[in-house]
Amino acid sequence: KNQKKDLIMSTHFTRSPAVSPKSESSLPKHQCILFLVGLTILFIVYGIFTSSTFDIYSNRDLLGKNPEINDYYFPDLSLPISSINNNHTIQFIQTNTNSNSSNTNISTTISNIKLGINIDKFNNSPLLPLFTHYLDDICIQKDTQNPYPSDCTQLLYAMINISLSLELTDNEIQILAQRPQYLSFHPKMHNPILFIHIPKTGGTGFGSWLEKYSQRKPVNHQWVPDGWKENVYDDHHFPNANRNRLRLRRRLRPNPRQHRIANMRQNRNRNQNRGLPRGSQRRKKPEPYPQVLYGHAAYGFDLLFLNPTQIEKLRMKRNGSNPDIDIVWRARMNYTYITILRHPLTRVPSHYFYHKGGAKDENHKFATQKDLYGWIGWFEESKDCLVQFLSGCHQRAWYSKTYKDIIDPNLDPWPRREQNESPDMFNNLQVTFEQYKIARLHLLEMGWVGLTEHLGESLDQIKILWGKGKRGGAHANVNRRKPKKPLEQKIIDKIIKYNKYDMLLWELGYVLYLQQKIVVKYVFGNGWEQNQKNNQQNNQKENEQ
Repeated sequence: KNQKKDLIMSTHFTRSPAVSPKSESSLPKHQCILFLVGLTILFIVYGIFTSSTFDIYSNRDLLGKNPEINDYYFPDLSLPISSINNNHTIQFIQTNTNSNSSNTNISTTISNIKLGINIDKFNNSPLLPLFTHYLDDICIQKDTQNPYPSDCTQLLYAMINISLSLELTDNEIQILAQRPQYLSFHPKMHNPILFIHIPKTGGTGFGSWLEKYSQRKPVNHQWVPDGWKENVYDDHHFPNANRNRLRLRRRLRPNPRQHRIANMRQNRNRNQNRGLPRGSQRRKKPEPYPQVLYGHAAYGFDLLFLNPTQIEKLRMKRNGSNPDIDIVWRARMNYTYITILRHPLTRVPSHYFYHKGGAKDENHKFATQKDLYGWIGWFEESKDCLVQFLSGCHQRAWYSKTYKDIIDPNLDPWPRREQNESPDMFNNLQVTFEQYKIARLHLLEMGWVGLTEHLGESLDQIKILWGKGKRGGAHANVNRRKPKKPLEQKIIDKIIKYNKYDMLLWELGYVLYLQQKIVVKYVFGNGWEQNQKNNQQNNQKENEQ
């Protein structure tokens, strides 16, 4: 028995040389640990640097210095229009012909592209050399000498026509001319991204797309700006370390032991707080710093990202009391506004029937008191609503009243209408020409402008221009209560009467949309034409259904 026992023990504990832990092919244990620790540190450092690049406040030198401003972001006002060579005649490629395209002067084939403008006036315009100065690098093909495709020629005509018809200032013309190069420059949009959701323009679906598919987290949505406070997103409420730590904590997975310890501490704190009120037992989750902020908020809520000291410095710089003070806070450099526009002839009726059909809407009772004809010109958002939101004079924009001298001294914001208060208080109020000019400048400085009439194409544009995004639709909160019959002529005339400035802004927004289309097609490509064809096919299928 003893011999048999010794034999069994020897077979169990005898090690084979092939599986010996001291084999020459195996690494020492401490070297493996050091390798894993180094790899973990490398990933942590990479995560910190990549997260800080998406945060405008990760580098606050912009607020304390006057950096060199890139020409792609701001117009070079030292370059007068007359200083550019005027000897520039546009030629283009016929894209609809099957034969080899030849360079032809635009005056000989004007009927093919239907510009509807005097060719001599077009080629001799003083604005033509300025616009082509920035469009040549985008539109001119490398294998030809001086051709302009027909869509680029149409864009040139649209830019010249809108500049002359709206009587844009020199500063606005420079911004319009340089915008294609701004769109083609990396990075194109600086955080925070501020989306102005104008009612009944498709912003609800677009906001859902931002939250689900944009890959820009976190996204903060405020339905109306009433819940915002002054300096709510400044460096005091969101210091750099805390924001980066919040982002980093969300990326790393806690190990199970730490998770069990956290649960034990939570249960212990819950037992200690049993006798306290319910609200005091819950610890509020820290709100992350928003990289995308949107809602039914008018222009100007970018100032909520500054602390009181920076607000005072900016006020002194804007009013001229101390123009050399060390602070820089400008659109497309410290923040980026975006929006979606819709033509008033379709937006205003949709807005009315949305209020009338929504029993829980706060303005439902006002829509039931009047028909569409009586509601137009009576309710405040039926009168140049685009100007109210883009200028910042909207009655809900409390910050435009607080910081009026910073936004623009000529803003003259509308008074606040409390809930259940009648819109009769706005009977004598109309959008002024100064407010329209402020809204026009703000629109020109936006990083992306979408159109409800071309929402699918606009969404494809921002996916490419932003450099982020996945597939996803932008249709939500669709108003199906509005009647299908066409509007009466008296209603159309009244909409035009009370929305003349909105119609001008929509025309300018359409030109900005064409600029984005050209940049996406000739700079980025990315199958833009194929995506456009797919969108048209999907729209046809929806209409057939």
